[in-house]
Amino acid sequence: MRDEIQLRGLRRNDTASLVEFMSGNNFIHGLTVLPYISEYDVQRLVEPSDTRHWIIAALNDQAIGYVYLEWGKGRWRNIAMLAIGVADQHVRKGAGRKLLNAALWLGFRYLDLHKIELVVYADNEPAIRLYDSVGFVREGMKRRNAFRDGHHPDALVMSILQSDYESSRR
Repeated sequence: MRDEIQLRGLRRNDTASLVEFMSGNNFIHGLTVLPYISEYDVQRLVEPSDTRHWIIAALNDQAIGYVYLEWGKGRWRNIAMLAIGVADQHVRKGAGRKLLNAALWLGFRYLDLHKIELVVYADNEPAIRLYDSVGFVREGMKRRNAFRDGHHPDALVMSILQSDYESSRR
């Protein structure tokens, strides 16, 4: 029987797996995570929140990826920021697409979101192609957005509106 990626909610014992794959070289290069992330930092990130919801991609019940939506309060209640990451050895094997589709479905169908945004390094072409393929559009460029490996790369701001998501599903 072939192993299949399953989606599920975040579990208390996922912290160790998250720390392990968040320390991968490609993971660090693609996101703003610092090398040698601590279990304490990950534990703080996964603490329960009224404005954040996690989905975990698991293989044989081991976390190999995540996506979370974090939304604002008040007038920003219906807009969420999306963060996604997949363990280096599972990149380009379908986990990212599966997580992304689940987050959009959850956000627009159950969290009453109007817009989902993300920020991606401008040189992360595989991720940008994935976001384009599910309907995200480019909103702008954040010049010299972060410090990574001795350089200040640009980042794209991308988003998808609920109306565009619904239209693409018809």
